[in-house]
Amino acid sequence: MVRISVLNDTLKTSASKVGSQSPLVAFLERSPFERASKCRCVVSLASKFCTHTTALFFFIIITTQAMYNAEKRGKRQVLVRPVSKVVIKFLQVMQKHGYINEFEYIDDHRAGKIVVELNGRINKCGVISPRYDLSHHDIEEWVGRLLPSRLFGTIVMTTSSGIMDHEEARRRKVGGKVLGFFY
Repeated sequence: MVRISVLNDTLKTSASKVGSQSPLVAFLERSPFERASKCRCVVSLASKFCTHTTALFFFIIITTQAMYNAEKRGKRQVLVRPVSKVVIKFLQVMQKHGYINEFEYIDDHRAGKIVVELNGRINKCGVISPRYDLSHHDIEEWVGRLLPSRLFGTIVMTTSSGIMDHEEARRRKVGGKVLGFFY
């Protein structure tokens, strides 16, 4: 159980493990609206209980959930915070495939914010946790596993050549880790 209280812009957390569940997992099991109202707290919790790469991974989870929820409610814009370079690259891949219109990064000298213009094409977007390793031979298997059709949707991968979609990774014959998907 995680107890979060914000008093005078200072974050106080008290955590106690219940069984084998970590405080960060308990925080992430809350509803998306509770998490969205406490986005500032994720950075502090992640830095206390997780490694740096895991904390950045939660930024992608928050971003994809916020976009998916805003899309389902018919919103045209969504404000996402906190932001990392991985989130920006993920959004660039989505923009390249036409699933979002444009996005604007707002530097607030903290973790940053992004305003994403939605166009109504997102049916589902998500993050794969843990980030599974796959070679370029395994890409076809993951396309069948994650996407509704071979010609519909995109898997986003992080490779040694940067963050790219599964089609570009197949053309370059590089493997990597699966970040997420959208269709």
